Amino acid sequence: PRSYDEIHSQAIASVLAGLKAGKSRLEVEFPPIAQTNKISDGSAGSQRLVRQANSIFNTKVANALSGSNKRVVVLCADSSTLEEMSSQSLPKNSILALIKDAASVGVGKGDVVVSCQPADSKSWMTSAQLGATNAPVVVLNGFQYNGYKAFEMAYYLKPMTFNSGICGYCVRQFPYDWVVWSVKTAQPLDYTVAFVEAQGCLRPDLQRVSLQLTK
Repeated sequence: PRSYDEIHSQAIASVLAGLKAGKSRLEVEFPPIAQTNKISDGSAGSQRLVRQANSIFNTKVANALSGSNKRVVVLCADSSTLEEMSSQSLPKNSILALIKDAASVGVGKGDVVVSCQPADSKSWMTSAQLGATNAPVVVLNGFQYNGYKAFEMAYYLKPMTFNSGICGYCVRQFPYDWVVWSVKTAQPLDYTVAFVEAQGCLRPDLQRVSLQLTK
């Protein structure tokens, strides 16, 4: 992808494809900002940049899903995200709430849920339970429990670095298989992505991916 607009478009297309295929629990994961070192540095300024970038994407997804004539339930992990999302141009057929208040929203089968950046295990479990019993749920750029096994990864993009530069990407775009893309050859490697499992999560083995790209 050459821009974040392209990343957003690819991710939304993958989500729509997954929902069309009957998937009830989908996940999207990519670095919300290009300066990946700022994502986890803990500073207030970096957290604000990440929150703003995620909110722009959250809103794009909500608007894309509103075309299904379903109510779009936008659930946020924390009050800061909720405040940021309240300033966005969400679709008219949407409702905004915290993930912890999902029960009071009354999510039903005629809804579609956007779970924005869940972080703790309870937020992930709540999101998964909604997808199991009521409405399709799409988790966007969560934290800590990414790859939660209850969800199918609709879109995944991980830039791989070597000597301070990007050498490739680990990518998944539903309905296609996982691939490793090399910047050097400008094409995917002949390599099957392996996975590691921990704490109920299944994630690509990025150490092996890195070895493939740099050998």
